[in-house]
Amino acid sequence: MKKALHILILAILIPFSGLLANDNDRNVPYEKRHSDHIKEILEAWNENEGPWLYESMGAIVMGEQHPERPMQVNNTTFELLQKMDANRIERIERIANTELENERNSSGSEQESYYWEEWLKLLRSAKCDMSDSRSSGDPHMTTFDGEKYDFQTAGDYLLTSSSNENFMVQTQQVRHNEKISVNGAAFLDVNGDEIELFAQNHPDEHTDKIMRINGSIIENEKSEVILEHGGVIRYQNGRNVVSWPTGEQLHFSVREFQNKKLLDLTVFVPGCRSDYTGLLGDNNGDRNDDTAVRDENGNVVSSANDVDRSFDALFGKNRKNKNTKEEQQARLNYLSRDFGDQFMLDEETSRFSNPLIDLTEEERYPSENLTLAEMTDEEVEEALDKCRAAGVREEDLFECAFDYGYVGLKPLTYPEYIAQDVITENAEPEIKKENNNDRNIAPTIRIGTGVFRPVGTPRTTPNPQNRNGGGRDVRQPRTGGSPTGGR
Repeated sequence: MKKALHILILAILIPFSGLLANDNDRNVPYEKRHSDHIKEILEAWNENEGPWLYESMGAIVMGEQHPERPMQVNNTTFELLQKMDANRIERIERIANTELENERNSSGSEQESYYWEEWLKLLRSAKCDMSDSRSSGDPHMTTFDGEKYDFQTAGDYLLTSSSNENFMVQTQQVRHNEKISVNGAAFLDVNGDEIELFAQNHPDEHTDKIMRINGSIIENEKSEVILEHGGVIRYQNGRNVVSWPTGEQLHFSVREFQNKKLLDLTVFVPGCRSDYTGLLGDNNGDRNDDTAVRDENGNVVSSANDVDRSFDALFGKNRKNKNTKEEQQARLNYLSRDFGDQFMLDEETSRFSNPLIDLTEEERYPSENLTLAEMTDEEVEEALDKCRAAGVREEDLFECAFDYGYVGLKPLTYPEYIAQDVITENAEPEIKKENNNDRNIAPTIRIGTGVFRPVGTPRTTPNPQNRNGGGRDVRQPRTGGSPTGGR
């Protein structure tokens, strides 16, 4: 039954994933358009960044190879749009709207979408507020719409993906014990560049390195890395920040606990887009549908039961009440199985170099769904004191207390979205001191400059034209259903 449900949910994404379903440039229902007027405005704005920005926006809309960056351009397409003043954006928007009207008049009435329509969506999204979400600790989820839940399964799962899949994050949850799991690894598709992050379950002997980019290791993980297909990776505020050309941003860091390590992941997306799917929800502004199971038509089949989330039910005497415990455990069981199984990845959908997919039920699911009821009053009080002293927000106290009480994780405060200024190629390397460990911040690194350490035979041979896996030779090009494993 679960296998059948999984297949049905995969089929839901077919209409959305078709834009990038082939192994070359994506098939779009419109032709590429051009505006000399907009190009001139961008060139007048910045003679180095403007022409590249114009070409890169066209490449994103068409799903084409991203244009090669001039050496002076180190920002993403989205970041350059964010930097532009509102008056110039409004002027460009007016011109693009006129172009869209002309395109509609000259195109067939049955056309589903238009070049300038998609171009305007990209332009406008850069001025939206950002929605944040996360998978942290062991692991606790907060969706883009603010729904919170625990997810103590093991295996490979779709954390989040855009409908055209030029933004994708998969997470590999490893079992810490029979009741608790953690994020051991993550896979990122950054507009065609493949990045793997490892806190555990490394694919090679280089266990001191977190990142693998297109199958190779970067020596200094605090360097700024300019990715071939438009993304950028930077080290800021004690975390690595991965920025997509379409505006999504992922912050990741590693925490140590009980002689192990885990990944904390925080994801930001433009708040005006709702074409996301995965464990972190759809970003449509409604938190109530973020934990729903859907049928092949996208209709809600079931949802998580509502539970008492008052302070007393989570931390006080009522947490040990029989009815309270049963309601919370029923919700957790639904989340780990019915809901979570929608986004479980298999040998066809997992993008990890060492997938964690062939698990027994005992390995995949927790033997018991824990709440704070299993902790003593003294343990709960100690955890709350530690969390509050570290500056943890009241709405984040549960996951902090859970992590500290069960696996001894030090409290974590969550990052904020970072909007970038221009970082010049010739900037002097910055030296920072963190945790009594001096490390040089290397100057900007560009993919293809020979600064990566190969790891045997690289898993990937990047092909700029291949968006469906970055030229991966370990899979056949996917056809039919969505490769995300989403609903």
